[in-house]
Amino acid sequence: MELFVIDRSGLNDSFIINLTVLETQHPPNITNPISSENNLSIFDSFSFDFNASDLEDYNETEGLLNFSLVSSDGATFLIVNSSDGTVTNSSSLLAGIWNFSIFVRDSSGLNDSHNFTLRIYGYPEIIYPMMDMSSIVFMRTRQIT
Repeated sequence: MELFVIDRSGLNDSFIINLTVLETQHPPNITNPISSENNLSIFDSFSFDFNASDLEDYNETEGLLNFSLVSSDGATFLIVNSSDGTVTNSSSLLAGIWNFSIFVRDSSGLNDSHNFTLRIYGYPEIIYPMMDMSSIVFMRTRQIT
């Protein structure tokens, strides 16, 4: 851009201004994080639709955001639809405490993440007899041959 200055006597001067506008990329944002602690049983199924938005790439319905799921414990029973953010179980849930991270990446390579834990309970475990232990008599015998 060139700027001209002229005074009342007709004298003038000019100078050139170079203006560079840089675009600032914004990271995506997971807009509906799941509760960080979730209790399930091995008989349940799991499904949660993560949503995300981004100033440049809009939201997951535009197809420009990419979702991924990582388990720090090596769990493989959950899968994520990489284009819409839906997480479901691909096989039966396994008993245990499982930690997951969901990531969303935009077209400029920026990302957001959310961590969550699934506590999955299995069959009940009886760890002692359901009777008064004082009424049980133990006898020791020795066999001689």
